[in-house]
Amino acid sequence: MARGKRGAEQDVSKTKRGRLAQHVEPVDPVAEQCHTVAEALQSATVPPVIKEILVDVIPNALAVRRNERHGYQEQMVQTIGNTLHSVEADIQSKLSEAEKRWQHAETTAEELKQAHCPGIARLLQCLQTDAPTGVMAKGKRGAEQDVSKTKRGRLAQHVEHSDPVAEQCHTVAEALQSATVPPVIKEMLVDVIPNALAVRRDERHRYQEQMVETIGNTLHSVEADIQSKLSEAEKRWQQAETTAEELKREQALAEQAAKATSDLSLEKKTALAQTALKFREAKHCLTEARQAEQVGIREVNKFAKDIEILALAMNRFEPLKNGTLEPTHAIQEAEHLMNLIEGRLELDATLCAALSNALITPILERSSFTMMVVHQFEDSLRAQIEDLQKQYKTKESSKAALATAVLTAEQVLEIAVGQQIEAATAFTKENDAHDAKTKLVNDKKKTLRDTKPLIRKCASSLAKLQIELDKFQQGPLEAFEKLQCRTKETLENTATAAPEGEEAELAQDAEIEASKPATSA
Repeated sequence: MARGKRGAEQDVSKTKRGRLAQHVEPVDPVAEQCHTVAEALQSATVPPVIKEILVDVIPNALAVRRNERHGYQEQMVQTIGNTLHSVEADIQSKLSEAEKRWQHAETTAEELKQAHCPGIARLLQCLQTDAPTGVMAKGKRGAEQDVSKTKRGRLAQHVEHSDPVAEQCHTVAEALQSATVPPVIKEMLVDVIPNALAVRRDERHRYQEQMVETIGNTLHSVEADIQSKLSEAEKRWQQAETTAEELKREQALAEQAAKATSDLSLEKKTALAQTALKFREAKHCLTEARQAEQVGIREVNKFAKDIEILALAMNRFEPLKNGTLEPTHAIQEAEHLMNLIEGRLELDATLCAALSNALITPILERSSFTMMVVHQFEDSLRAQIEDLQKQYKTKESSKAALATAVLTAEQVLEIAVGQQIEAATAFTKENDAHDAKTKLVNDKKKTLRDTKPLIRKCASSLAKLQIELDKFQQGPLEAFEKLQCRTKETLENTATAAPEGEEAELAQDAEIEASKPATSA
């Protein structure tokens, strides 16, 4: 059985050396030095689990250059150095004891020579006294290796997901990945979890307790980072809410200002409509005045022309009346006379039919009827000329009044145009102000709408961070606190609910732990 334990110890040591050889290649001097240190640590008088921790952290602490080491790495390097110095002190102590035994053997040999006794047997007997010590030391190491093997077997069972300790260790290891420390520190902390945090509190070495404390500080730093992010998210959410409230107030003020400008713009628009009506009326009056002026001018010109033509007709009538023209010439003059008075002088149908014959009849051959026709025509022509002259004078006098009316209408129109331009300018100004206020209201509405997704995003981020913090506190942090405070009593309480196989295994571990002090003694 002792040989089996030593064989198992050699297999474990070989496995560790193989694992270290995988971390660093032998051709690398740093790797060779790390390998040498790892082998030297196997002879340290510390619990096997401490040896495993120190060997596991060598690639991530001692192999790192001094100027690149983190505080945790420097602490582990110091621990490895103290352990090597303790190994050196043990070797020196053994050397002193061996020297004392050798001196004692020499002294005894001299005494035997003086006593003439066979000193060879006594010397062999003295040398054999070292054998139990060597066997005892070897037995101690075998017991430690057996305990280490037993614990490693238990830890291998912890890795199974059915083991709550393994699950808690796995939860803590995953939480350490989010810590803001160098990756090599994360790897080192994860590597020491099975040999430090997974060990019961009452069985931990000082080095293990330091590593547990380091893991706890790292987890608390992760918690602080989440809380800091949560605080920042809450500030962003509150700021977004405050901005939204300010925008709402600004929007209400802008809407009030826009309503005021809208009312004023409506007033200006009404005034502009009234000036437009006045402008149309003034324009219509001017058009009528101009048309009346044009009609009066045309009538005056017509009267003047008619008077002129009838006066010409009177001149042509005199020779015909006196009968001084030749018959042929009289006929032509009579025709011209009839053409001139046509449409300008209204005659009785009987008078009009007899007028031509009466005018061309020689004066000596005219009858009383013919003379009556001629004299009646002359009276009608003169009366028409006099009537036209009177109308002409009347229209001529009204022409100035029409011109004055046109000038007055133009002035009224000009005033209406000025008023309309002024009203249009005022309306445009107020309408532009209203448009600006309306645009400001729309901008505030758009900005307020744009803040809603931001508020939802901030609220969602806040909720996610709160969930993350609760999950972290109820998951990794709670698991760490349970593992940190786990003792033998809590383990026994848990064991009462475990299967019989596990109870047997825990009992075996307890026996090994109980036999350890006796063996050491």
